[in-house]
Amino acid sequence: MVNLGGRLNIDQYTMVNQEEAWHLPKMRLAANARFNISEKLFIDAEALFHGNAYAPQYSYDSNGVLIADAFNKETIASFFDLSAGAEYKATKYLGVFVKANNMLNTEYQRYLYYPKLGFNILGGLNFSF
Repeated sequence: MVNLGGRLNIDQYTMVNQEEAWHLPKMRLAANARFNISEKLFIDAEALFHGNAYAPQYSYDSNGVLIADAFNKETIASFFDLSAGAEYKATKYLGVFVKANNMLNTEYQRYLYYPKLGFNILGGLNFSF
């Protein structure tokens, strides 16, 4: 069996007190698939695209004190992220999984000055009750 999913968000924000909806992209696109190889083995894949977002970069004086209302509008570049994983259900209650994230090893930021990890692998156990 194959389960497919997807989501497209196109957002229009109306600001009252701020210049932008900081850190929020106007477009997000996600697609995922889950393949049941057998009753116990599952393979997952996910693709994620975030459009450009904006962030305030604040200014400070020579003493390190924040200058009120002084900032530059910085663009956080759009990004594409691809992930895949597998899960094996050893018993009704216990399973093991592995997931590879950022498989293209793309350098990107979701928030200004907070870079995401490059290619990484996560594994662990699932316990259901």
